[in-house]
This record gives sequence, C-alpha cells and structure tokens, in this order.
Amino acid sequence: LLKDCVITCPYLEYENRPLVLKLQTKHGVDHYLEACSREERDEWAADITAAVNQLKTTDGEKTRNDTDPAERRNINLGKVLDSMYDVHSGIKLSNLVEQGCTYSNCFSGSAVVDWLVFMQLVLTRVEAVTLASALLEEGFLRAVGLKSAE
Repeated sequence: LLKDCVITCPYLEYENRPLVLKLQTKHGVDHYLEACSREERDEWAADITAAVNQLKTTDGEKTRNDTDPAERRNINLGKVLDSMYDVHSGIKLSNLVEQGCTYSNCFSGSAVVDWLVFMQLVLTRVEAVTLASALLEEGFLRAVGLKSAE
C-alpha cells in the first residue's frame, strides 16, 4: 500500500478540516486520515513519509532527504512571497475584522505555516514558523490586528 504512494499534508481542500492528510496510492486510491492536532497530523505524515522513503531507498532511488542541508538554507524570501500570492497555488486571501477595523487581503499565521509545509518549502512546522518569522522580520510581510502585535 505505501510503496510509491503520495502524501499531501496538510490537505487543504477542506478549509474547515485542517487536521486531514491525504494518502494516495500508486493506483490512484485516496485515503484520508484526520488527526486530533496539527502536531499529530504532521507526525503521522512524517512517519508515513519515512516509511515510503525507506521503501524507495531499498529500490535504489534517491530520496528528498539526501539533499545537502546547506542547499535548503538558501531560500529566496522574495520568491517565497511571490509564490504565497500566486493565484493558483498561493494562500487564499480573506478579510479580517478585528475590533471594528477591516483588513483586506489577509491570511493567518497558521495558514502560512500550513502552506509552507504543503508546498514542501520546509519539512516541519517548526521550520515553517522560522521561515514565516524571517518573512516578517525582513519586512516581506506585516502583522495586523491586536493579536499580531502581541
């Protein structure tokens, strides 16, 4: 079942179900798993991915984790930002209303983290938070609302 399967985590097709991950077999059969927390969902995905990669390694294929870690550190924040705003594959923008103020074309921090993991720009949620923080610190993104300022 796991050989040559594809994992989609987070599976963002269901906006109201952020804890779902999708496992698609090589025959195109979809299996959906729903965890109790994002951390659990990501742990499941990591464990399943490790098993899939182990199966690939036994067949002599090179896995994604074989890349040089230094290569992965050189991330172009401008390109990440452009990808975030891409109409087809970017983050869905929405309006935020907080204490009478309306902010348009916004997204939440958790949406950024989910998207970074989904697009495989990072491997873990911790790396995604670090990358999102870099986008904020370098001025590519700005926080709005009271919660963001805390």
